[in-house]
Amino acid sequence: MTRAIFFALFSSVVLAIAFPLALLADKTEKEYKHARALLSQGDLQGARTEFEDILNKKPKDEAAKALLGVTLTKLSEQSEQKGDRTLAVAELREALQLDPDEAYWHSALAKLLSSQGAADEAREEWSRAAKLSPEDSFLAKVGGSGVSQEINKVSSANPKVSSANPKVSAPELGGGYPVGGDITAPVPIERPAPPYTEKARDALYSGRILMEIVINAEGDVEQAWVLKPLGLGLDQNALHTVRTWKFKPATRKGAPVPVHILVEIGLLL
Repeated sequence: MTRAIFFALFSSVVLAIAFPLALLADKTEKEYKHARALLSQGDLQGARTEFEDILNKKPKDEAAKALLGVTLTKLSEQSEQKGDRTLAVAELREALQLDPDEAYWHSALAKLLSSQGAADEAREEWSRAAKLSPEDSFLAKVGGSGVSQEINKVSSANPKVSSANPKVSAPELGGGYPVGGDITAPVPIERPAPPYTEKARDALYSGRILMEIVINAEGDVEQAWVLKPLGLGLDQNALHTVRTWKFKPATRKGAPVPVHILVEIGLLL
């Protein structure tokens, strides 16, 4: 066999292999886009099925794995709202098998376990959440003390609060005044946007994070905690960045005072 014939045969074999692989990749990309669309439209069961199908074909697809985890946490919220806490716990555990490093999936699970009377397991989950998101003032408090009864009390009093992190008022965390009346609002001076994580960028994942922050009398962010998390490491980036923000302090009768305010951070690709 001449060298020319050998290379011709070799090239044809490579093309024969590459062509179906290219078709498979294109098909997977279309499935991924469709699954993402279902997730954004709120068709959580449909998105779950499609992400699972993708992972059956490509078990190492990290983007699909990340978004399946997000889908499962949203399904867990739905299950809890319907009163099926057992299913909600199972869905969160499945999400954490996909990514055990998501702090606010652990805190959501802790809250559910606490409501079921599994205090020891709840304390473990709060502790894991606090270690994964140490700049969250709420998790630092709860993760250190394991106050499951306090969490239940707060959650029951405000059912609209996200299950991922029940809201504790700023005074309980050592914060300041609410804005209003004779308390003027702080004025932003420096407010850089948080960076994206590689995990979120690869998954083309975006959304909004709701936080509460305490701004001291010097205009620095003294405390911050997440009320409505986004996931995929974006919450931790937001917490770290928010703590660098600078404000012209709030005032009361002309004197600077500490205040607590809500902030919503949009992370959109």
